[in-house]
Amino acid sequence: MRTIASDRRIGLSGTWHGNNFSGAYAPVDWVWPGLLSPSYYSWLDEWAEVKMQCPKCFADVESDDEQCGRCYLTFTRKKRPISSVVGEKNPGAFVKSLPCYFRAEPFPQPPPALEVVVDITPDQRAQYEDLEAQAVTWVRDHDGIEVPIVADLPIVQRQRLRTAALGELALDGEGEIFFADDCKSAKLVALRGVLDEFDRAAGRKEKAVIFTDSKRFARVTARRMQAAGYRTVLWTGDVGETARERLKADFVEDRADYIVASIASLSEGVDGLQRVCSKVVWLSRSENALLNQQSLRRIWRIGVDQAAFAQVDIIARRTLDDGTLRRLEATQTRNRAQMGLTA
Repeated sequence: MRTIASDRRIGLSGTWHGNNFSGAYAPVDWVWPGLLSPSYYSWLDEWAEVKMQCPKCFADVESDDEQCGRCYLTFTRKKRPISSVVGEKNPGAFVKSLPCYFRAEPFPQPPPALEVVVDITPDQRAQYEDLEAQAVTWVRDHDGIEVPIVADLPIVQRQRLRTAALGELALDGEGEIFFADDCKSAKLVALRGVLDEFDRAAGRKEKAVIFTDSKRFARVTARRMQAAGYRTVLWTGDVGETARERLKADFVEDRADYIVASIASLSEGVDGLQRVCSKVVWLSRSENALLNQQSLRRIWRIGVDQAAFAQVDIIARRTLDDGTLRRLEATQTRNRAQMGLTA
């Protein structure tokens, strides 16, 4: 795009710096060549808030630390702390410095999600606490034999902990983690109650889109709902474009009441669901705030019944769920401030 000759350049985007303030440099440098420092890192020094992290476990460290206080990695020339942009030093100041910047919200912000807090089952809790304390837990494989799964890095441990909060884990024949169709899950019990309450409050069957960041859990959720008599379709990244159009038609034309979707697969390029649906349930959120926002906007957009709209987070008590939600809320607030928005 930089090679295209032009007298004027206009950038149009609702989320123009993506999920992190560091993404603001490229679009501004394209719209106004020469306005910013030619050095991206000099621009970061001027505008961005940066923290240092251990390259192994991503714990916060100081630039002059010799060793990580969490994993005890000794820093060397090849293994030194890495920098991470956490936001803008003075949120909103950068856009105010630009020659021309307009931000218009065509639609109000969605109402906050209601929170349904559940206690995970004893078997889930045992797996969760094993992973939390030792980075290892015991699960049953496809032959019913208990075998260990190990999360050898903190980032993997975090992913496993978030997965364990959804349902009881198992291993398939290839040693991959999965959820059995009959896995114990406090969230699936709560989901049924949430959907039934939607119907009771409305006095009729209410359609809903049910999101999770786990494709594996989306599959078992859809199968369990179908087995229980709920008219449900599954929407994940494995579903092709033709099949997606068919699923959408089933939902809009009242051959299905529920879509169970992985967040990443239903975050862009879909319109029309909002005209027949005003309910969203989150079994889990993505740790990418932008994906969550884009997924919600498949329903919370022009054409939705705003008065009837509701979204619900099903949260597992004493798990990473709560911390993830609070961090996402803080990220969204910071991102809006960086774009010059106040609420």
